[in-house]
Amino acid sequence: MTAEWVPVAPLADLIVGHGVGALVNDECVAVFRLSDTEVVAVGAIDPRSGANVMAHGITGSLPISSEEDADHDGTVIRYVASPLDKHRYRLDTGQPLTEGDPALTVWEVRIVDGVVEVADALVTPAM
Repeated sequence: MTAEWVPVAPLADLIVGHGVGALVNDECVAVFRLSDTEVVAVGAIDPRSGANVMAHGITGSLPISSEEDADHDGTVIRYVASPLDKHRYRLDTGQPLTEGDPALTVWEVRIVDGVVEVADALVTPAM
């Protein structure tokens, strides 16, 4: 099955470092603009509380040290922190940075003619 693409917003309307909420096929999605050209989308539902708040989360980044993962030493992980309890989730995989926490879903995103679009099918379901 080929994914359909849902227009979310003009890229110019999104603020770097902030998120917006979108509805994609009845799913709440949080879309974050990370740079002038990088946009990501994760599930908008906080996996710990069930509240639709992740688009209001705080984005940040952490370097991976060789103690954590020798193959990726120096790589930077981008994350969003829940505005409710500050638990952090990777924006590339949806995985929590705290072991044992549930994950976020991850959605494929693209920019076409200056418009951010989200695929209507999940890349990775929450686990």
